Amino acid sequence: MKASNMLFLPKNVSQCNDSDFVKNYLIKPFEKGQVTFTPLGSRMVKNVTRIFEDLADAYELQRVGFPLIRPISQWKESGRYSEYQNGVFKLDDQYILAATDEEFLIDMMRNRGNLPYNKDTLVYDIGHRFRDGSVRQPYLVKAFIGMPIYTLNSSKNQDFVIENITNLYHNFFNKLGFGELYEPKIDKPYYVDFIYPFDRGPDKGTYCDPCSKYLWYFMKECECGNKNLKPVRGLSLGVISDKSDILKAMKINYSEDMKFNSCGLGLNRILYASIDNCLKNGQLNESLAPFKNVIVCDKEGHEDALDYYNKNRLDTLLDDRKISSADKVELWKFMGTPNIIEYVSGNKPQ
Repeated sequence: MKASNMLFLPKNVSQCNDSDFVKNYLIKPFEKGQVTFTPLGSRMVKNVTRIFEDLADAYELQRVGFPLIRPISQWKESGRYSEYQNGVFKLDDQYILAATDEEFLIDMMRNRGNLPYNKDTLVYDIGHRFRDGSVRQPYLVKAFIGMPIYTLNSSKNQDFVIENITNLYHNFFNKLGFGELYEPKIDKPYYVDFIYPFDRGPDKGTYCDPCSKYLWYFMKECECGNKNLKPVRGLSLGVISDKSDILKAMKINYSEDMKFNSCGLGLNRILYASIDNCLKNGQLNESLAPFKNVIVCDKEGHEDALDYYNKNRLDTLLDDRKISSADKVELWKFMGTPNIIEYVSGNKPQ
């Protein structure tokens, strides 16, 4: 890819300060509570999901894929439709856009798969969810990317399973460059609430009291219209909670010995926590780097750089913009780029 063709690309490190970097170059907010990823942000999202998938394989989790449209009948069977019916997008009162996965997963395992009762089953998915974050905000549907893990296991293995998933998440956070998470002791339905602590000022996150919701730090107003947002010192990245009541409601050969856990992470928040932590260190972690290889050139070295680029395009950016080569090198070092190759004034590449 050529930098001259990329959208929303900073010209130098000075444009990558704490607030502008995320808002201007990675995630573009639109409407209330809605965001879209820029090309640079999308490449970072791909890196985050790849790390998560590799760890999931190592922990023997199975990936599943869910459809975007689900039958309302599943939600009615689980008993959750009456609680959330005003916060989902409905089609002909028969279907909804994907809001939660528990019902569909249980139905899939109940009707179209062999359910291994004698061993623990762990599955995960990465995909969009469409629902209101609070039942107090009717008719406002929000889209986000979830990275949930679901476990079906015996009660005697519950502590082991929770510890195993917690270790997976900690390894995931460490590979992204931050490990200073703490786990507050809270009551059910949560076993663990993963909190990313902010330590560079009180205004790094906001919270809406009426909706009991954490918001992006640059949001000035909640979806419910509340502008009186509280600054917070931490951001909840996800929780591990017990959803065994859904097993019982959907009659999946339920026994008191079975446990069903939902372990959810929000990808947007994971990305923000990763970037926030990296900015404290002055550059991004290599695991987030948008490109593994960046070719930097000036006018004199452009022809040689272009020739090298045409032979090595995989995960490579050619920064052919008409700006200072020194600024380019400094910028891509900040981005955590593992390999920066310079073609400057006819010199041999460095």
